[in-house]
Amino acid sequence: MKETKGITLIALIITIIVMLILVGVTVQVVINSNLIGTAKKAGDRTGEIKDKVSVKIAESQIDKYVDGTGITKEKLEETGESVEEIAAGTWYVNDGETGVTVYADGTIVNGKIEPWKGKDENGNYDVEIPVIKENGKVWEIYNAKQFKYFADVVNGEITDVTIAENATVYLMSDLDLGARAINGDWTSEESKTANADLNWTPIGKLLSGNEIKAFTGIFEGNNHVIRGAYVSIDGNFAGIFGNSETIQ
Repeated sequence: MKETKGITLIALIITIIVMLILVGVTVQVVINSNLIGTAKKAGDRTGEIKDKVSVKIAESQIDKYVDGTGITKEKLEETGESVEEIAAGTWYVNDGETGVTVYADGTIVNGKIEPWKGKDENGNYDVEIPVIKENGKVWEIYNAKQFKYFADVVNGEITDVTIAENATVYLMSDLDLGARAINGDWTSEESKTANADLNWTPIGKLLSGNEIKAFTGIFEGNNHVIRGAYVSIDGNFAGIFGNSETIQ
């Protein structure tokens, strides 16, 4: 399993300290540096913000039963932190340097999760090239725009980049594909209209004439979550992934 967070700054520093000990070099200068303190401080601030947000979410649950309001930007601003609404029912609570993404259902995710924008005003999808290594055998996906790029390569929408037949694709962070149900109903005309530009084409799809596009490698999810997916198609292979080999 491959995970960006697996090697933290602290872990790297500890590794350097061990190496210094092995060669007989004093580690006092490393211990006294700001590196460990800086990494710990950032982690502490994220945890502090998360704790304050958790309290406001708990209060919001009570409010929901009393007056039906639930989580709001105003409620989250009571934490004393900056609050940015990044999508419907989704906020980034931060201190300018670190923070958490908060969803209307009470889910809290470390860092800022940028929802996918779907099509722009010209009808073009919002995409970004992922990190591609080893001649297309290894792909790393860090955001929803890169995930869409990967999907378009598999489905033949992007042809100037190839993906190896036995490629391994690593998901490096949580993703938000941007779609939101209106009043909890995905099938209403209001929801369909709101999510029309976010309609996700499955990775590995059935084309006309029974031609099949398929992802033949391994997709490693790394215990991350993909939220906000809206798939509205007729026929088989309907999902975030359609005709795909190994998803784990």
